[in-house]
Amino acid sequence: MMTPSNTSNYVWFGTRDRDSLGIYKRELASLAQVYRCLLDENAYTISEMFELAMTPKLSGFAGFQAPAYLMLLEAHYICRGFLPRQAIEPYFTRVLEAAHNIQDARFCAKITSRCNAMQHCWWELPNSELPFKIDDIVDSVNRICKNPASLEFAALHQVGEEYSLRTAGPNKLPLPDWLRRANTLETIAQIYQKSVVELQRFNSEQDWAIDIPLPSGTWVNVPDPGFVNLLTGRLSAEILVDCDLSDGERVRLIQALVPLASANPTVLDTVLSRLLLAARPNDGSILNALDVTVKRYLS
Repeated sequence: MMTPSNTSNYVWFGTRDRDSLGIYKRELASLAQVYRCLLDENAYTISEMFELAMTPKLSGFAGFQAPAYLMLLEAHYICRGFLPRQAIEPYFTRVLEAAHNIQDARFCAKITSRCNAMQHCWWELPNSELPFKIDDIVDSVNRICKNPASLEFAALHQVGEEYSLRTAGPNKLPLPDWLRRANTLETIAQIYQKSVVELQRFNSEQDWAIDIPLPSGTWVNVPDPGFVNLLTGRLSAEILVDCDLSDGERVRLIQALVPLASANPTVLDTVLSRLLLAARPNDGSILNALDVTVKRYLS
């Protein structure tokens, strides 16, 4: 079995790529999906792939690792059809660890807010204080395609966010006080470089004044097209898992997500790969080539 210490095995992923570890995780996740959806491979092989993908801990560019772990979680969900809380939580520990360790303060806050929204609103975890938003996947896809700028698809900033998984070190920049102390719509808008009017509109139900301090722990909706793009991957996973959908409905729904996914080439690749899984290609030569690729990982 390949381990992180077998450094020669990493050459295949492209050592010149700045996100080689992210590519490693995404390719294993993609191959696991193929094994489950097209080859109906045994669960042991698939579980081994996810164990392998989770073995290397945080390293390199943290901003790339957070979405890679989210994609890995989605793939695991597709392969299992259901994930209990104890299986989901380790992924979000890695996701948030990566987000909290991003060097640039604004980028750190942005990625953390996306991960917060994904964790608390788009994965059905017990004890979440926010409502789960995928009650009907067909309706969810229709809503995001009709109005992706809706506050329903906002990222989530938490007032008083501690970034508790951030590590200290000689090469790590400390997060500035203006980020940690932001507790009004006015100061939060400065973090995300949004207009106060826009932020107030996304939180209109609360009727907050722009300069009134908000209690620590308060969730603030943040408009973020990048989160909408990331969310298409989560929805495409749910489409593949929903047993009530026909193959034709799966294809149609994932196709509808493609324009929103196209803003980010990596997310687009993920959604298109799941479109292929929904369409269930049966070209024997392609499937044989994928089988050979998987054996290279597990040799």
